Amino acid sequence: MSPPNSAILWAAFGLYALSLLFALWRLTQGLPYRRWPKLALVLPGFLFHTQYMWERGLAEGRCPVSNLFETLTFIAWCLVALHLVITLTGRMNYVTVFYMPLVLAIQLAALIAPTDQPAFHQWQENSWLGLHASVITLGYAAFGLAGAVALMYLVQESQLRKRRIGSSFMLLPPILRLEAVQGRLIMAGFCLLTIGLLSGFVGLQAMRQGMMTGDAKLLWSLAVWGLYLSLVLGRCFWGISGRRMAWLSLTGCVLVLTTFWLANALSQFHRF
Repeated sequence: MSPPNSAILWAAFGLYALSLLFALWRLTQGLPYRRWPKLALVLPGFLFHTQYMWERGLAEGRCPVSNLFETLTFIAWCLVALHLVITLTGRMNYVTVFYMPLVLAIQLAALIAPTDQPAFHQWQENSWLGLHASVITLGYAAFGLAGAVALMYLVQESQLRKRRIGSSFMLLPPILRLEAVQGRLIMAGFCLLTIGLLSGFVGLQAMRQGMMTGDAKLLWSLAVWGLYLSLVLGRCFWGISGRRMAWLSLTGCVLVLTTFWLANALSQFHRF
């Protein structure tokens, strides 16, 4: 079976871009939040995106997360999936404005950069590696969406602190809801990252590769795990303020996104 046509991904990209423009237009005009018109653009794009990932997986005979192109595409897919969940269950008004630029940037990088390289043979031989990559990527997506929610929190908190309430204050979600959703996303991402790391260790043992303690990507992943462990502990036990937690979450998101490439480039096992 041949790989799917990338035109499907471009169609998804176009619908995501239209959803961002629609949300920006309503926000700048001070218009009330409308869930279903926005979903009418995001949901078809997500279905196109899902179709591509499904056909790619069938064509390759594995979970499609084995090179940089597939990983970026999967991260973008996870971001949209998580967004749909919190939009339908959490009444997160205008979250599209804050997270969709990240989705578009990640997906555009996947589409235009020469990153679609053949997978290592280990991906066909070891199902644990597919589980490791997919779960850990979903965790990174949760951290990315938590960063977007943290940015929304900081916008709302800044208006309250300066006592300059703009039109966006009434349109964006309440600050307490943003704090709660951000905390849940950080917790979910941390749990997924933990499961992903453990499945990776199991996969390495199955391949008889050992722990590979000096691998740059492993060291980077453990550093990310430690960073978000501190955020989880800070939220649950140390009483970190909502503003500080938002800044830490946003900083963690930026660090993960900007150092992901370097960690892969320096890794001997994870290099794409």
